[in-house]
Amino acid sequence: MEWILFSLLVPIFGAWNNVVDQVLVRRYFSENGLTALVLGSLTYIVVLPFVAVFFPAVFDIESANAFYLFLLGLASPFIWFPYFWSLERDDASVAMPTLQTMPVWVFILGFVFLGEVPTTMNLVGAAMIVLASMAMTADFSRRNIRLRTFAMMLLCAILFAVQTYFFRLTAINLESLIASFWVAVGFGVFGALAIFGLKRFRDPAFTSIRQTKGLILIPSAGQEFSYFLTIIFTIIAMETAPVAGLVPTLFGFQPFFVILFSLLACRWFKDCFEQTKIDRFFYFQLVCLAFMIGGLYLFFV
Repeated sequence: MEWILFSLLVPIFGAWNNVVDQVLVRRYFSENGLTALVLGSLTYIVVLPFVAVFFPAVFDIESANAFYLFLLGLASPFIWFPYFWSLERDDASVAMPTLQTMPVWVFILGFVFLGEVPTTMNLVGAAMIVLASMAMTADFSRRNIRLRTFAMMLLCAILFAVQTYFFRLTAINLESLIASFWVAVGFGVFGALAIFGLKRFRDPAFTSIRQTKGLILIPSAGQEFSYFLTIIFTIIAMETAPVAGLVPTLFGFQPFFVILFSLLACRWFKDCFEQTKIDRFFYFQLVCLAFMIGGLYLFFV
């Protein structure tokens, strides 16, 4: 049952990233949350040369494919713009569940462009995922849905699905490390261009570095490292699971871990999180999560 452990490590590390994102945005970049994304992407500029030295196999790729993956990486940060805009207004525990609709959009793209036909169970699962994600953006105090956050994260999920679709077209016959390396090169170049070319990112980034005496670079770098770990864990889980479709089902636990980590983080970063209470809304979120995980199971199995 090794695959279950690695499958669960993916949402755990992903949730940790979401909570750190929220702390960085709320504490240091409240007026421009995208700076947290740009600052983190600079990590690749430092790390990738070492990857190239110790793993020269990353150059065993046709130049056309490398350039294609580089362009995907260069465009990748734009996918997360709606996510960071959402964090400026709402907690990650509210924003992240809607991202779980991403597999639905991947399936739609597969149906339109690859002729992959969904089953009745796939459609039922997709409906459960979308409805549960919308329900989790409910604002009980105002008795409405946080439509802006839902719309932003829905856009993020769609863009993420489009990237996944194009990534599959090229990376399907490549080693995961090689494909990830060239996407990361594009991501890092974006960060360098944004930081050194745009004042709106450069000023808050260097101000935060000076104010924290460089300590802010530690969580930024840690996030990117943990992201690479999620890629490795996903590959291991896919290779060892009895049915590959079971692996993404467990990814549906990420919103649960986001809620759990947010409960813990608000004890030390009260200025960055809404006070989470174990009340009716908390239990409502858990029910929605169970509903979503059931939908993911029907969608993939």
